[in-house]
Amino acid sequence: MRKIIVWSCLLLMQFAIKAQVLINLQLPQAGIHLKSQLWNMALVNTGAQVLDIKIDMTLSDISTGLAVLSGSSRVFSLSAGARQMQLIDLVPIQYNVLNNGYNVSTSPEGFLPVGTFTVCFSILKRNAETFDKIAEECETLEVEPASPPILNAPESGSETAQLHPLFSWLAPTPAYLFNNLSYEMKLTEIADNQNPSDAIQNNIPFFSRNYVYATSLQYPNSQAGLVPGKNYAWQVVANNNGIYAAKSEVGSFKISVGVKTSEAVAPAYYYKLLKGGNAAAFICDGFLKIQYNNEINDGTAQLMIYRFDKKGKPATKIMQESLKLNFNQNLIDLDLREVAGMKERGIYTIEIINSAGETWSGRFEFIPSN
Repeated sequence: MRKIIVWSCLLLMQFAIKAQVLINLQLPQAGIHLKSQLWNMALVNTGAQVLDIKIDMTLSDISTGLAVLSGSSRVFSLSAGARQMQLIDLVPIQYNVLNNGYNVSTSPEGFLPVGTFTVCFSILKRNAETFDKIAEECETLEVEPASPPILNAPESGSETAQLHPLFSWLAPTPAYLFNNLSYEMKLTEIADNQNPSDAIQNNIPFFSRNYVYATSLQYPNSQAGLVPGKNYAWQVVANNNGIYAAKSEVGSFKISVGVKTSEAVAPAYYYKLLKGGNAAAFICDGFLKIQYNNEINDGTAQLMIYRFDKKGKPATKIMQESLKLNFNQNLIDLDLREVAGMKERGIYTIEIINSAGETWSGRFEFIPSN
């Protein structure tokens, strides 16, 4: 019996030592972007002894469990009682990037990677030449970009005469937080007595695209045109390395009543190549229709199509041919359905190089119609 009492006392003493410091994390509920925002907390030294301690932090991806970033504060003294801690009390902090698959700023004042993480803080007590962990606290943390994708066109609340509109948006920022951005876009009709957000959340999209690597998307000509007089809602979701990063506000627009189909569709058929590249991408349903402005009055020019890999770098040349040209505007029709190397949902760039060495180009996604 005496031995049991002695062992119980030793266990209680050990527990008291381990629980000598309590941590109350005070992370922002929303809008956390910077490393400096991680370090707000209250520490309570429940003992009477002044402790020399430091704080270690580890940030891990909640979906994979992989450690992404670690940080370690300077050694400081913690007296008995409660103390509110801020970054200024802990600097300098030594950070280490633990996973190169995430875009982590190397600056102490830099941005955190975007995603959902588990952040753990450990209190390490100095004992002579070593440090012993005496407390730990973890919390789930969701880091969003400073700015989500912003819808550009069609402008929200506007009317358009285009039955096959070009959708465009701005990328989330800051750009260097992302190393493999792609987008999901969905479009749905707004029912009577329904607001745009409810439409996106509750209605089945009649048009959607995943793995869009450009910041624009042409509503395909192979699809039935949008209906004059109808209201539509759309939204863009940004993913980084296939993992959710942020989503735009819900946009809405209306197709003008009385629009003639031929007038609405014609402008969307021919994609305009631009000198130096057109940033807007479009969907090719198998029949490629492009517009090229022959400013220097060439008789011919070279047209080439390249397939892009997932990182957006030129890969294989799929097609090359010589075009006969007229002065100024040229409307060019190509049938790509039987061209070797064309892969469904592949991303391609098309180039026309003229005699002045200028490259006029654009990008498209190949989704052939049935």
